Amino acid sequence: EGQWNGNIFSPSSMKSSICMGYLKILGVLTQSTNGIRILERWNIFTVIYKMFQPHSKLSHNLLLGMLPELSLKYSSHCRNIVRKALASPDEEVRIAATELLGKLLAEAEGELEELLLDLLVRQLYDLSSHVVEVADRILYDYCMDHDWSEGLNSSLCHSLNQLVFIGSPILFELLSTPPGFQQLSDINFVESERDAWLSHKNRDYVYKVDEFLEAEKASLHENHIQKNKKKLPLHLYESLASTDDGITLISQSGDLVGFMNVI
Repeated sequence: EGQWNGNIFSPSSMKSSICMGYLKILGVLTQSTNGIRILERWNIFTVIYKMFQPHSKLSHNLLLGMLPELSLKYSSHCRNIVRKALASPDEEVRIAATELLGKLLAEAEGELEELLLDLLVRQLYDLSSHVVEVADRILYDYCMDHDWSEGLNSSLCHSLNQLVFIGSPILFELLSTPPGFQQLSDINFVESERDAWLSHKNRDYVYKVDEFLEAEKASLHENHIQKNKKKLPLHLYESLASTDDGITLISQSGDLVGFMNVI
């Protein structure tokens, strides 16, 4: 512990040998109750907890290698380890733990799914913009794969103001549903965002589209074949036009007439 010379888990050994496979074996053991019993019998969780010790490059590297292998389904130890990682003073560890939540969320159901969503929502309040960006992207992908007809998950509902603060794309997708329009109207997002688009965001959007088209053109020149069509950047009025309430707002506000006059 704390020794580099001859240590089979040194950075060089982890890169040039099969030692990394040991962590994967431990990860497989976390995926069953029998495996958890083995890990508890040999005090492996105590070893993992020790990986959080500060000022140890070896422990840091081992922790970053161990986190992606954990399953949270069968052990409170694994959940505690991930919670500890999500609150680590080390940004790299927090990002790794947040990415693990996204990986697990793709296949989670029931109580575990709710837990993972709750932990991800908390990461939206992280002081690191990089951690927030990772959590927001994972939640956006999750929301895009699920039915929005009944509105947001309760954890996300309670963090609407934070989603507004970070400018999450989740908001525009939510706005395109009737319950989402109502939820966002209740916190005055719709009117304030509309004012911002009329003031400057419509102009900013033109530059975003220019950048998007340039990137697409460069991609076509490099690959010759466009495999996946990418969507244009999100636009407020596209979301508003997806619901009856949004269309009513556009019609009654006179915004549509204004756009036509500009054209």
